[in-house]
Amino acid sequence: MYNLVFHPTLAARWKNFSPTQQIFMIGNELNRALNAYRDQDFTNVKEALERAFELMDLAIQWSRPNQQKELLRLRELLADFYQTPERFSGLALNQLCQRL
Repeated sequence: MYNLVFHPTLAARWKNFSPTQQIFMIGNELNRALNAYRDQDFTNVKEALERAFELMDLAIQWSRPNQQKELLRLRELLADFYQTPERFSGLALNQLCQRL
């Protein structure tokens, strides 16, 4: 596991959170990204997504294989959005956050 930039002390405690709490933490970062996207603040969109990536990486590390598959798919979708957030509509990110 790489050194966490945004959540440096969270790795040791992550496994103590329930899967529901972990998903809520990821969802909070995605909500921040959505709010920044609505303001057309693409710098903050990317920062919020980077924090979400860190949390997803922790969740993937501590999850069962069948859960890893779903988390990796979500990470893939968000990585595509991260590369070019201007290309997506707010509706697309909103729908993605709702499905989480």
